[in-house]
Amino acid sequence: MTDRREQIELGFQARQVLDNPAFVNAISALAEKVARDWLDTDYDEQALRESQWMKRRVLREITDELTILLDNGEIAAQQIEREESRNG
Repeated sequence: MTDRREQIELGFQARQVLDNPAFVNAISALAEKVARDWLDTDYDEQALRESQWMKRRVLREITDELTILLDNGEIAAQQIEREESRNG
């Protein structure tokens, strides 16, 4: 596991990615495309639907993982802050 300072840095970097308009637009556009492609499949295209579902799932997992890094960084910062205030 990374130390707290590394977690803070990773959290900061995750925030930059999650707040980046290009990243947000790309994820949104891809999610919409995957949803359209999924809806446009025919009844007998089960494998294609499953492929589209997996793509959507991966997009969500990317943003979820970045959010976890962000949250862990914020928690690490709070822990350091508490320790520093206790130690004066």
